[in-house]
Amino acid sequence: MINAQNVFEAAKGTNILFISTIDVYGFVKGTVNGETEVFPVSIYGKAKAEAEKILKKQGGKFNIYRFSPVYTEDVKRDIQKRYYLKYPDWAYIIGKGLEYEVLNIEKAVQAMVDWVATEPDGKIRVIKDEDRLDTVAAIEQERKEGRAKHVLHFPRWIVACGYGVLMITGKNKYTYLLYKAVHPLRSE
Repeated sequence: MINAQNVFEAAKGTNILFISTIDVYGFVKGTVNGETEVFPVSIYGKAKAEAEKILKKQGGKFNIYRFSPVYTEDVKRDIQKRYYLKYPDWAYIIGKGLEYEVLNIEKAVQAMVDWVATEPDGKIRVIKDEDRLDTVAAIEQERKEGRAKHVLHFPRWIVACGYGVLMITGKNKYTYLLYKAVHPLRSE
């Protein structure tokens, strides 16, 4: 985290917009917002949470934007993890389908552009699309485009049981992946 500390130190006295991630929340149930306590699990989430802590401790004029998984119309790798076992042929649906908060790159860029015209207020915001990604609709579109040739259906209770069994090993990056499938993040 020395890099983040050095960057924040060099930028001291200026307005800072730090782009973070919703992965800082880790295993959190219910609705989250910028004030929700973080419990990062992934290395990426831990690094971003540590950088946030450094920035808040330093003080000054800043905002922290926690981005939902970012995608473009051409590159959807971050969101395809939520409905593909093996891209491009093997998709999956949990229960009747799930909805995930995601962020189109254009909205991400617009949020940053809009921030430039504001006075930083030291707040943390979750940045996401207005509409959630519906896995059933996404897979249907993928099939129309010649992908998702095989779609596996998993009852939600089986995924929840699998998560419960894996929890015996403790919270780790593997249980976190199943956790996100059982409890998709919701923000205000």
